[in-house]
Amino acid sequence: MRRFALALIVVMLTLSYVQISLAAPQPAFRDLYWGDPPEKLGVTTVFHGKEFDLPGIELRIKASEDMQLGPLTANMILYGFFKNRLTMVFILANDPKMLSQIARAKYGEPQNSNMFMIDELYIRGDTSCAVKEDIFDKTGYMMLASTAIVLEYNQWQKEQAEEASKAF
Repeated sequence: MRRFALALIVVMLTLSYVQISLAAPQPAFRDLYWGDPPEKLGVTTVFHGKEFDLPGIELRIKASEDMQLGPLTANMILYGFFKNRLTMVFILANDPKMLSQIARAKYGEPQNSNMFMIDELYIRGDTSCAVKEDIFDKTGYMMLASTAIVLEYNQWQKEQAEEASKAF
């Protein structure tokens, strides 16, 4: 009986994995998918800003970007590419509460949150979504990221640090 139950669990897990693997990928943001090349954005400019200094990530701003996200008007939308693959999207706005409401509507309840300020984390499929509030200027941002590509990026950063440590 135990063997049958164990075999049944293995079959169910395998079928769940196959179903998730074969499911049609969902867009990460608007009509973009994780891993898309920068060319998919159309005309862009490279963004250079110290507040988003991520070695190995090229940040781009899309020309003629539609800043309206439902009831929210974004101040800026940045697209981050690691090895020419869409890895993350930053949405900056003056209304962190609305960013939080949008995230909750899209991803459900956050895995982590802070009761004193907006600082939330959502993980659904291959997408991680962080919403944070700057309590000093009352602005906020949402960061969407590919969990798989970010893990690859973290490994790349570790390799870069190990390589740099050889110079000491």
